[in-house]
Amino acid sequence: MRRAVPVVAVATPSVVGERVLRWGRQVDIQPLPAGDVAVARYVAKYATKAAEAVGVEVPPLFCRACRGDGLRPGDGLRLWCRACSGTGRRPGVSLDQLPAHGRMLVETCWRLGGLPELRGLRPLARPARYRDLAFPYR
Repeated sequence: MRRAVPVVAVATPSVVGERVLRWGRQVDIQPLPAGDVAVARYVAKYATKAAEAVGVEVPPLFCRACRGDGLRPGDGLRLWCRACSGTGRRPGVSLDQLPAHGRMLVETCWRLGGLPELRGLRPLARPARYRDLAFPYR
């Protein structure tokens, strides 16, 4: 694993600016306990760590009627969604209670989800919890 870290790289799509992402200098590699449940718990712990630090419950931002794109579903005329007035955001949901870093993460996910290539991100634009990762479209 330690040999893989310096050579692993991921290229970002051109829609967000082509760049190459790599691991930083601080990498903590430890063996995981055997068993699917143990591994799932370990992954869930770190996947939700930032959200737990935020400590605020934020409902999904996306309008359920239009799934966040601001247009009426199934409408061939491409008219604005009546539920969200075309914003794609669920009315009444505020990010004001989030710390700046948490708000920035959610807002960035929302903006990227507005790009056609990354459309599936908008329903995920919120601080994640384990159940959100397991069942993201509740």
